[in-house]
Amino acid sequence: MRVLLISYHFPPDAAIGAVRPYQFARLLPEHGIETWVLTVQPQFAELRDDRLTTDDIPADHIVRTAVYPTKRRRLIKLAAALKTKLKGGSANHSNGAAPAISKNGASGGASAIDQIPWRQRWFMSWVFFPDNLAGWYKPAHEAAEKMLRQTKFDAIISTSPPRVAHFLAYDLSLRYKLPWIMDLRDPWFKDIDEVHSKTLDDLYHRLFLRYSSQADAVVMNTERLREYMVKTVPSIANKAVTIPNGAKLKPRANKPALDKPAQFRVGHYGSVYSTRSAQAFLEGLRLWLDRSKINPAEVAVRFMGPEFGSTPYHVERLKLESIVTLCPPVSRDRVTELMREDYILLLLANDQPLQIPGKLYEYLAVERRILASTEADGASADLIRGRPGCSIVQTAEDMANALTQYWQEYEQGSSAEIDYGDLLRECSYERRVESLAKVIESVTNQQPVAKVGGGFVKAYTEHSL
Repeated sequence: MRVLLISYHFPPDAAIGAVRPYQFARLLPEHGIETWVLTVQPQFAELRDDRLTTDDIPADHIVRTAVYPTKRRRLIKLAAALKTKLKGGSANHSNGAAPAISKNGASGGASAIDQIPWRQRWFMSWVFFPDNLAGWYKPAHEAAEKMLRQTKFDAIISTSPPRVAHFLAYDLSLRYKLPWIMDLRDPWFKDIDEVHSKTLDDLYHRLFLRYSSQADAVVMNTERLREYMVKTVPSIANKAVTIPNGAKLKPRANKPALDKPAQFRVGHYGSVYSTRSAQAFLEGLRLWLDRSKINPAEVAVRFMGPEFGSTPYHVERLKLESIVTLCPPVSRDRVTELMREDYILLLLANDQPLQIPGKLYEYLAVERRILASTEADGASADLIRGRPGCSIVQTAEDMANALTQYWQEYEQGSSAEIDYGDLLRECSYERRVESLAKVIESVTNQQPVAKVGGGFVKAYTEHSL
């Protein structure tokens, strides 16, 4: 059996969105499903890292194309450049120093979205409809047509974001009469950085109705997202499937972690932006330090990533400069090494009840305590609730209490390592791709996907772990 996987994000793109499609392409052949990938050329990657290779996928099975600039993107780029010029240029933080801070909390480390006024964001949401990467459509469509003439495929898989992957798959599945699996890594409606009018929301809703009606299966990566989408669009109920993201089981480091690190270290890895805020954590950290009278020299907090949102502002406001450092991103392999130096890994998943950040699975894989700033009634909490070493917190008071407990464990000499063995095996991409292979088999045999394996959907959700 042969499938065509359409994904904008793919290695050497180091964006977290590249992990899932890469694992699909790597592991599907173990189930007798040869996979060809249609993606973008490396220079169009969101976060290029040439150290990420695809050696375990045949080179002739990966087709890469350009992304054409659109008039809309040129307009936005020109406006952004003009704005930067008027402000006297952009700051460069490659040395890892904390960016300058404005009175409203914005900083040079803030995401571009965070610094754009609401009215401009609203305007941009219209400019970017239906997808800000629509310039990939034409070159990708031409390449896909060539691939489909040369190879007899049995099904198409497309994964978003960006949505343009589904636009391609929709047209190709109609033209070539091929089963199509539509994979949603994020909610289709109301992206975290988008400000919509009701009219635009309705347009996105109608767009999803159109495309999902053609899809043979609609895959979501959390059960909460599946339930939400089915409630919003009841017509997909019989073909909506949950296949969560997964963890790549990694060999342990050659150098074993110290039972008690020299410092009580907390690490956050990834971007901080929009509602994904470190404010509650930093306020809780200040509260805990003031109550416990701990020597600040024994505590270290590291934020590592390409953007920090309002974090620098809160660090300065709370007088945490001697404890908190902001560091530029490093390679994915190096990140894993750094995570192993920490006693606690901080997850920021505020206002994301339907999603589980891919970073959470990476945290589980390095087997450290996880302090999750997220809703108690949300997808991330579903995954780690009741697990050893995991705390689900929402307020500064919650943070202070969790840090008190972790400090007691640290002082008692408890190992930095937490055994997530059973959960990791259940969450492994080997298990996830086994599920996907069943969906592919189902759609190619024209069977109802929701009935695969006798309750297949529920068997692989976070609620069942």
